[in-house]
Amino acid sequence: MLKQKESQGTFFDDYVWSNFIPKDHKYVKIKGLINVDFIPDLVRNSYKNENLRGNDPIDPRILFLICIVEYLENLSDVQAVQRVAEMPVLKWFVGLAPSDKVPDDTTLCKFRTQRMGEQNFKEAFYRVVNQIKEMGLIDGQIQSQDATHLWADIAILNVFQLLNKCRTNLLKAVLEAAGRARHDALLKKYDFELIRNPANKQKHFEDLIAVCQKLFNEIKKDRKLLRNKRVEKEMRILARVLEERRDEYFDKDDKKQRKDDEEKIKGKMINPSDPDATWGAKSDNNFFAGYKADVNLDHLYDFITAIEVMEAGHPEEQGAAPLLKEQQKYLGLTPKHFMADAKYSKGTTRVELKALGIDNLYLPEIKYGNKYFSANAFEWDWELMNLVCPAEYPSVYMNPDDEKLGFEFKFRDDICRVCKLRGRCTGSESGGRRVLLAHTWWDHKDGLRIMETEEYKIMYKEQRYKIERKNADLKKWQDFGQARYRGLSRVRIQAYLTALVVNLKKWVKFVTGKLKNGILDTLAKLAAIAPPKGEVCPDSG
Repeated sequence: MLKQKESQGTFFDDYVWSNFIPKDHKYVKIKGLINVDFIPDLVRNSYKNENLRGNDPIDPRILFLICIVEYLENLSDVQAVQRVAEMPVLKWFVGLAPSDKVPDDTTLCKFRTQRMGEQNFKEAFYRVVNQIKEMGLIDGQIQSQDATHLWADIAILNVFQLLNKCRTNLLKAVLEAAGRARHDALLKKYDFELIRNPANKQKHFEDLIAVCQKLFNEIKKDRKLLRNKRVEKEMRILARVLEERRDEYFDKDDKKQRKDDEEKIKGKMINPSDPDATWGAKSDNNFFAGYKADVNLDHLYDFITAIEVMEAGHPEEQGAAPLLKEQQKYLGLTPKHFMADAKYSKGTTRVELKALGIDNLYLPEIKYGNKYFSANAFEWDWELMNLVCPAEYPSVYMNPDDEKLGFEFKFRDDICRVCKLRGRCTGSESGGRRVLLAHTWWDHKDGLRIMETEEYKIMYKEQRYKIERKNADLKKWQDFGQARYRGLSRVRIQAYLTALVVNLKKWVKFVTGKLKNGILDTLAKLAAIAPPKGEVCPDSG
């Protein structure tokens, strides 16, 4: 049961605060802006103690503000507690009296992971963003979105180390659950010694797989052992690794599959210490191990309005519409102008964003493929009711493709063979070009048309860089390039707290007069090109 008691300030407290708290300190300004009175209601259900005679719990507002201090100063739990104890301004900021004892780091960790957790931190983040919005600092006129990567807090294990780690972790779980005798019996049967440079890597790999599989199969038969939570967890991890590594092999030269083959590594576990951390790709040949964060930015004063962390291999374009839906739910905001990079034009993203009611989308389209004309290079002729190629020849027939949700168009072989654009259109030696038009083709063609407009050029020149700058700031000043915790849920907590303190810094800059409207000039230029209906352009003469 969460019982709260309002602190009663003493004469000594007032003396200390009035003499040792600088009036222009950033924490004084932040405390005058942010209202955290909603925190007790968020965590009330996480306090299960019904003993009315028990000690009063620490005010959750104090613990929440210590979390804010921790992220504002880039500290650990231990360092944050020490810093609050040492600095009067921080003790005052979090709501402690000069003589009060600062909560220890264990209490802070428990509050973050068990009292608050991912969902409550998300709620707290949006509550604060709403406070900023109510001051008129967020308006949804121009917004952008982009993804940034976070390296996981793990060691990168090769396939031998990974499988052996899963095997030893499972045996340790058995030792904890069933005792030494059961552990030693299994260890004797399923022991394995890793060889640093085996003569035959493929044989060594197959032997390790066999040992892990046999250990898994034996424990799977023991229902009593499987009731233990740790054993059940380690069994799930081992089963996943065995499944993911089933197709891996070493060739006759002892070389493993190429690591730069994205489809062979994407989504695979790297270290059982953090099963949620997987491989992701920043480019075709640039990979990272960890997570991916989608960030949504409002350009009026560069406040973050939404953030989400996904698996490293999750396509960022698939997170665009869900993240904006979340913004609509919590903030009631739909951007009027929305920007993102070329990845966000893939698939059905453009259609999904239009369905949210976004009037103006500025998503770059790829005009041509790497070597040959893409489907976007072809045109639809409404008089012929047919697809026309870049050389202005119509297709000869059309077939529906239900699997790919579109239509395939075929062009004449004899015309394609002698076409002057053949080298840029098809690699077929004798056949004609075939083109699949997906159901989103019209939307992508509309994107190409928008890219030629003056509005698009203005928007990209004056506004696009802001989301890139924001993500760079998150990494440089808030260490957001590295996961502080392990597990997707906890990394999401890191994301919400990081975005929250970045917004607080911006908020302080605004009230001190260090920020200016970031979209006024851009909107004026857009209005001059295409004024709203019912308005007349000002006389430019």
